[in-house]
Amino acid sequence: GQLVSDDVAEQAEMLLDNFERILVANNSSFDSVSKTTIMLTDMKDFDAVNKVYATKFSKTLPARSTYAVKELPKGAKVEIEGVAYVKAECRQKLSFLDEQ
Repeated sequence: GQLVSDDVAEQAEMLLDNFERILVANNSSFDSVSKTTIMLTDMKDFDAVNKVYATKFSKTLPARSTYAVKELPKGAKVEIEGVAYVKAECRQKLSFLDEQ
């Protein structure tokens, strides 16, 4: 895929929108996220990403780590990964992730 733009806030919003789609497809939500990890190529972008992050995690804030990294694939400025609780009947849908 292509980056949505060169703007870090727009990249963060797209990442979180994609994460939300995966959660919803598996009968889950941001309320079920227990941990996120954010990687930034420039820590000066922390506030911009944090503003976007706060719009998605308004109720329950999961544990979070944020790291500065030298670079990310395709020149991205931010990467976000998350761990969420998914009900047992939905886990089978996600098994394709183990094959990649």
